[in-house]
Amino acid sequence: MHDKAGVPSPFSTRPCWLWQLGSVALMTYAALRVLWPTVGSPAETLTALLGLVAVLFYGKRLRYSAPMSLLGAAVLVQLLSWTLGYFHHPEWVADNPRLDRLGKLFIFIAVAWWLAGSTRRTLLLWGLALGGYVVASFLLGGGLDEWRAGLQGQRVGFGIRNYQHGPMLFGIALLGLMIFAPRCLAVGPWRVMRTLIWSLLTTIALSGVLIGSDTRDMVGVVAGSAVYVATVALPCSARRVRASQ
Repeated sequence: MHDKAGVPSPFSTRPCWLWQLGSVALMTYAALRVLWPTVGSPAETLTALLGLVAVLFYGKRLRYSAPMSLLGAAVLVQLLSWTLGYFHHPEWVADNPRLDRLGKLFIFIAVAWWLAGSTRRTLLLWGLALGGYVVASFLLGGGLDEWRAGLQGQRVGFGIRNYQHGPMLFGIALLGLMIFAPRCLAVGPWRVMRTLIWSLLTTIALSGVLIGSDTRDMVGVVAGSAVYVATVALPCSARRVRASQ
């Protein structure tokens, strides 16, 4: 496997079994982290662990990249802080440095490794995460009763930690649906089906934002939408106009 410049890809030496296991863990994590945490949470840990091992052993130049350097620095700072606290005031610190929590902040490294620059895999991952969360909003917490309460004017959280997390995730879903709208609605096979699914998911995501959000969530969605329109939608429309002239 080579990149566009003809340089051997850092992903080319990964073992097949490791690639398959990591990919399954990643997709399971995306689909079930919210919907079925008993399975999704261990899949998250496995995704991060296997991804870190893969980058360190097979990443070649990637193991010296800025994200890996930041991860190493964060781990060292956490270890130093915990060690000093343990010897100075042991009653104030936990019995271990809890590096797993810190490592999850850098799970994007593992996710990027398993996606390997593939647009198809990225869309599949995003679709699984979106589908899992939408289904979870109808099953977790109050389920359909919570949706009814929200549509009647009550603020709801869809059973996701607190009232901020539910609409925040719906806001992220809505932004993703807007960004991928040209791809979902493009002329091609299954266009009618793709349009119907996109319209349904967009309606659900928008409803989730409206019935569960506060001012901060709405500001975030509006700001993100404005950035998308200014940087993606308008330039694309301008290019199409110029191409048609």
